[in-house]
Amino acid sequence: MIRPLSEADIERWLYIRQAAYQDFTDYREPGHRARLLARLPYGYGAFEGAELASAAFFYPMPMYLAGRLVEMVGLAGVLTAPEYRRRGHVKALLLDGLQRLHQQGVGWCLEYPFDPFYYAKYGWQSVANGMAFSLPSQLLYQAFTVRLRPQLKRVALEPTLAQVQAIYHAWARRYNGTLSRDEAVRPDWSNLIRAPWETRERHLYLAADAYCVLQPHSDEAADRQEAIIYDYAFTSPQGRLNLLAFWGNLFGQYERVRVTLPGDEPLTRELEEFIKPTSYFQVRIVDIKAALAAFTSPVAAS
Repeated sequence: MIRPLSEADIERWLYIRQAAYQDFTDYREPGHRARLLARLPYGYGAFEGAELASAAFFYPMPMYLAGRLVEMVGLAGVLTAPEYRRRGHVKALLLDGLQRLHQQGVGWCLEYPFDPFYYAKYGWQSVANGMAFSLPSQLLYQAFTVRLRPQLKRVALEPTLAQVQAIYHAWARRYNGTLSRDEAVRPDWSNLIRAPWETRERHLYLAADAYCVLQPHSDEAADRQEAIIYDYAFTSPQGRLNLLAFWGNLFGQYERVRVTLPGDEPLTRELEEFIKPTSYFQVRIVDIKAALAAFTSPVAAS
């Protein structure tokens, strides 16, 4: 049997999370419990008798496609109790979810899989999702910072949120699959600065036409300091150069800058030696008519 999850299922769900994800978060803490309860409306469970065996979550997250916002659902939190694995519960949850989304007119379903080959059996296909780089800050400094003084300043998110969002949306609509970050499902922007699972805040740096969010990181295995760029956007060629010069300006404090760059970034052709492995990203068309609705022809059909 498959049905929506309810508050009565939480303890069993947490047991499965501990077994599947090694998640031992104390959900008695009010903040953690509030986030837990906020997920429930999007969760479905497969049951054997009265016992929850497997669960999956389908989060509505509008995304940009061909410059327009379209309905998309993100598949996440798929897990099964060890004692119920390999009994077809995940398959049943996926098929049930796809049928439901099709009835709702949703065109796309996206996910980051644990096993891309498993989800490929049910129509999800791996697609390009940018390229992750670990760049020597000295390289960026020599290429950009020596001829351009970066203008980004550290700011707080709340008073600058409208400006940051405007920069993000102008940048995001250039790419397919970027999220709207409308915060209907989760607090995307506050999580970007202070993720619930982290103890430290990230740093937001802003200019008129660019921003980035970074966090210092100690790579103990390589014995070096890194700056991880969790998010960035720009609205002009000058904004792009401003970001690159800013990252180069970290030279002397951080040896490396870790950042994911889109495929149309010119630097990706020159810096292939610094590419790092990245997570699989998969896409599935749920309803072909809805999926293609964003694509319009400049010439009327005859």
